[in-house]
Amino acid sequence: MDRQNKLIENDQESIGTLSEKMKGRIGPEEKVKQEKIIPYLREVLGYKLMDFEVPVKFGRMTKFADIVISIIEDHRKVPYIVVECKAPGEIKSDDWLQAESYAQRLGASYFIVTDGTKTGWVWFKTGERQGESKQIKSDLIPHAELQKEGEALVKFEDLSSLSRVIQQSHDIIRNEEGRDPAESFDEMSKLLFAKMKDERDVKNKRKREREFRIKTDKRGKVIDTVGSVADRVRKLFEDAKKDFPKIYAEVESKTARKLVSINLKDNTIYQIVGIVEPYTLLETGADKHGIDIKGAMFEIFLKGTFRGPLGQFFTPREIIDFMIVLLIQKIMKLF
Repeated sequence: MDRQNKLIENDQESIGTLSEKMKGRIGPEEKVKQEKIIPYLREVLGYKLMDFEVPVKFGRMTKFADIVISIIEDHRKVPYIVVECKAPGEIKSDDWLQAESYAQRLGASYFIVTDGTKTGWVWFKTGERQGESKQIKSDLIPHAELQKEGEALVKFEDLSSLSRVIQQSHDIIRNEEGRDPAESFDEMSKLLFAKMKDERDVKNKRKREREFRIKTDKRGKVIDTVGSVADRVRKLFEDAKKDFPKIYAEVESKTARKLVSINLKDNTIYQIVGIVEPYTLLETGADKHGIDIKGAMFEIFLKGTFRGPLGQFFTPREIIDFMIVLLIQKIMKLF
């Protein structure tokens, strides 16, 4: 139990560091990443498995790779491309060395240094040793369909990987909608509810293909629109409420029967679907240490989101465990 608590503490520290790093105003680098770089990687090259602000360990030091694109090999998520993002016009001649170090540490086959401009994409094939990576021409750029990324959904391997995806989604809601943490958490929960409904229907053969996704053609090019994706997700949420009517019944009854719905802009929903789509929530359970990933993630974010001015706190896991031990000892003395 001590080991499990320590692992959760480490993940909480990692998530806290990530939150601080991603908090605050949107700078030119983040703006170009959201508006130019991610859409190109997703809609033109066809990549779906993207992780953002990925921690990379160098001894005792931790740095963060802007974007790590992964592919699926033998049902495992494998780092494939590291993307180093820069503000327009700010690419320096030695920036590729930092991106190379991330790619080598993560075992990624390629890395990119880009400022999002039409000519500002520099691709490299990762070398075995420092400084040995080679720049590649545009006709050798790997597209998603060539790597057979496929339609299989990926399980979250640990708490940190799930938390990064949820944190990125929260930041989109904050930046696009200006919502406070509690509202953001509420809307994110609705989207996850719709996502699980979608997965459950496919698993139970109620439908043939997933709807919580951005549809692409055989070459990986997006054929969906922002509006069509948002409409499907809203319908999924309404259908999920019909399947589990008790979940929102009490809330609706306390608000004069005002129906609970997803209150986000189409573009916000579209961006979050692009981030969450490749992963499975239904099949994500415990990690290799026995920690319930979804449960622990919600516990961490609930603590941070609903710690209000009146001093409300969730009881720490360690105190719960201590109270259970004391209770067991008391019971044992009775026999």
